[in-house]
Amino acid sequence: MRTMTARVSAALLGLGLAFVPSLLLAAEPAGDAEHADEAAGPVFEASGRSLEAGADMSMVMWVTLLSLLAIFVLAVLGYAYRQKRQLNWAFQQPDAPHDAHH
Repeated sequence: MRTMTARVSAALLGLGLAFVPSLLLAAEPAGDAEHADEAAGPVFEASGRSLEAGADMSMVMWVTLLSLLAIFVLAVLGYAYRQKRQLNWAFQQPDAPHDAHH
C-alpha cells in the first residue's frame, strides 16, 4: 500500500511540476518602472499570450476525469479477476525443469 501511495504522490508531483514551464511562458516581465527592482529580478504579470478557457471547458474536464476514472475501474476489475482466478504469469522466471532426452 505504501508503494502505491508513493507512486501516486510522485505522479501528482510530476504532473504539477510539468505545468511550471507553461506558467512561466504565459507570463511576461512587467515593463513599467514601479515594478522594476534590479535586486529582486523581473516581476511577472499575467499577459494576453495564454488562451482563454473555452465555454465548454468544464464539460471537457468532466468527460476527461470520468474517462480516466472508468479506465482505472476497468484496470482494478481486471486485476481483481486475475487475482481471483490465480492467473499469474511467471514473467522472466526460469522454465520448469523438464527431460532433456527428447
